[in-house]
Formats: sequence, C-alpha cells, structure tokens
Amino acid sequence: MNLAQRWLVPRLSRFVSRHPTIALDLAAEGGPPPSLTPRRFDLAITHGVAPLAKAEPSRLFDGRLVPVCSPGYLAGRAPITHPSQLDPDRLIHARKRKGDWRRWLKLAKEPGIDAGRGVKFEDMNLAYLATVSGMGVMLFFANLIADDLRTGRLVMLFDLALTEEPDWLVYATPAPERERATMLLRDWLLAEA
Repeated sequence: MNLAQRWLVPRLSRFVSRHPTIALDLAAEGGPPPSLTPRRFDLAITHGVAPLAKAEPSRLFDGRLVPVCSPGYLAGRAPITHPSQLDPDRLIHARKRKGDWRRWLKLAKEPGIDAGRGVKFEDMNLAYLATVSGMGVMLFFANLIADDLRTGRLVMLFDLALTEEPDWLVYATPAPERERATMLLRDWLLAEA
C-alpha cells in the first residue's frame, strides 16, 4: 500500500490527463507479491518477484531504505552529522519491518546504539506519519518518498542505504482487448520512475 499512497496516486492524474479514455481499476494489496496466474491483473507492481509470473517484469526502481526525518525534528537540536548521534529513543519502527534498524546500524558500524529502542508502529504508513510530524527518524524506501525529499518535507540524514531489499517490478499480463491500454500505462510508469 505504501507504493500506491506515496508514489503512484500522487502521479496518476498525469496519466489520466494524457489518456482520459483509459478506464483504471486499482487495488492495493499488502504482503508478498501476488501470484499472477491465473490472470488477476492486467498490470501489477510488486516489491520483489511475483510467483508463477509468466511475463518478464520491468524494473520500476530499487528498494533502498534510507534514514529520514522531518525538518521539525531537527529544529532546535544539535546537527546530526554522524550515525552515532542518533537518539535510540527516537528511532521509529514499523513492526512489519522488523530488523531494519538493526541491519542499518550494523551497516553504519554503530553497535553501541540499541536498535530495539524507539517508537513502534503497526505499519510503515503510521511510521511515516509519525516521522513527518517530527517524532523521530525512520528508515523508508527512498524512491517512495522522493517527492518528500525534493520538497523538503523530509530530510535524508545520511547517504547510507540498506540495499538488500528487492526491486519494485512491473508485470504486464493484459487480456488481449486491453493490451494497448496496459502497455501505455506500463510505459508511463517506467517513464515516471
């Protein structure tokens, strides 16, 4: 659901303006990539390889996780210029993404910070809202928050990313009567990325 909320829907009006006669019927499903056979979708965006897919996917973008916070969180604080300066009580976690901070802190070579401390939320959407409101620092998919980083709503603290996450992939498996419309959408998605 994060991709739909953070990346796809904010851009979708551009596609609709360009192709007003193409009917869209969107669904956002959480969890592992869906099985694409029997055909349930004309087009699917997955985080990782979809099981039983007969179509070759196109890479939308990578799944890098980066540490971000709001400018409000940084206001009135000493500058955070090194991972060792992170406050473990202000680490924001999504329960569905256990281990992200532990892996990132290991990558940053900061064994002294307790990765289990901080505020925990059920999912990344709630953790994102807490981060935007200034509650602390979280790890989020860089490509999904590119607009937030560009506009200054969020700030990337360090140029150090977890890169072991799967890529976001686009599968096109249209019914024959919708092939042209599906391919237009796929090409538009790839151009937007």
